[in-house]
Amino acid sequence: MTRELLAWLARIREKYVPYPGRVLEVGSYNVNGSAREHFQSGSESYLGVDQTAGPGVDRVMSSHELNRQLNSQFDTIVCCEMLEHDSNPLHSVAEMRKLLAPGGHLIVTSPANGFPEHRYPRDYWRLMPDAYEDIIFKNMTILDRLIHLGPAPGCNAYLGQNTEVRIFQAYFDKSSGASLDRDSIPYYNPTCGKFFESQIICDLFSQCMHAGSAYFGLVSWRIKSKLNGTPDYRRTIEADHFEHDFYVPVTAAGMEVWQVAVCLHGETILRVARDLIRILGFALPDLCHLGGIQPTCNYQVCRTDLYQEFVEKMLKPAIEIMQDSRNPEFQAILHQDSLYRGSMSPARLTEIFGVSHYGLHPFLCERLFPTYAAIKKWRGIRVPILQHQVPLNQPASSF
Repeated sequence: MTRELLAWLARIREKYVPYPGRVLEVGSYNVNGSAREHFQSGSESYLGVDQTAGPGVDRVMSSHELNRQLNSQFDTIVCCEMLEHDSNPLHSVAEMRKLLAPGGHLIVTSPANGFPEHRYPRDYWRLMPDAYEDIIFKNMTILDRLIHLGPAPGCNAYLGQNTEVRIFQAYFDKSSGASLDRDSIPYYNPTCGKFFESQIICDLFSQCMHAGSAYFGLVSWRIKSKLNGTPDYRRTIEADHFEHDFYVPVTAAGMEVWQVAVCLHGETILRVARDLIRILGFALPDLCHLGGIQPTCNYQVCRTDLYQEFVEKMLKPAIEIMQDSRNPEFQAILHQDSLYRGSMSPARLTEIFGVSHYGLHPFLCERLFPTYAAIKKWRGIRVPILQHQVPLNQPASSF
């Protein structure tokens, strides 16, 4: 490493990363200086990985297999003077971003254009500033950069923070499309199946629409009318410094989520929920006392890695079970009248559910997230419902 680069690392550590937390250094083999001397002190843990054993290397592994090998979150990820030797640097960057915790810091440096060839063991690339800003740190907040202008050999270096909050908003026709929140990503779905927004959540994850974001969520186009306002997710998450696992709108206090379900849909939904959770293999919690989590429908925004865990381990399997026609008794219960009186016509309901009333499918699915969050003991915070923008220090009640 050059003196200029080592001085830059010392500066950004002091200014932006005073508490590095769990640190991962990718390409940690120490040839002529290491980031370890700047980021190990005061860290919670420090892990250096490289494809070759040697000084500074705690574990030998390919940077293309970080997610599979480590399967953990890191608060600070450092990759100095490695990508030019990588046959597929963007693959390595993608692996690093998968491991970066919400609000975490990513530090990447590499030789600038004009830097002499140096093989350790090969030398493939020179990354320009546009590659950093448009690809490596896409959708991240760039906090600092060192751009080498020459003529002497030097390096480019960037520090970014994982701050993207990706909220999709589903709509189904021109009428609902006119009611979208400007702070969300429109997602057009012309067919609203029997699982409603829950199926769309699965579809978005299947398309990897969550990739690269710190937090992910899906809200309905009806959120304003149902909540009498819009949750101020982004500003609350930033003010909270990415501390909580998930964020839900402030709703009427009182009954727990499954107690509300019984009031809206009858006692049957509680019996079916218990059977479904048991079939999924989870220890059955007391559904009527889940501990104060009451998100409204699919309006929560969650850490992307945790949301993906919920989708893969509970939501998708639950939908598969509810679609399994080999259990006619269970199917008959699911298609009982949920007592919900919405706006769909009997003909449309028959098209979706096979009966002229709402089945239990969507109302079960939308309550699985708070159930899973309670089982896993995730930490949530309630977000104010706003009609107008307020200062960033608007208080949010935590639970």
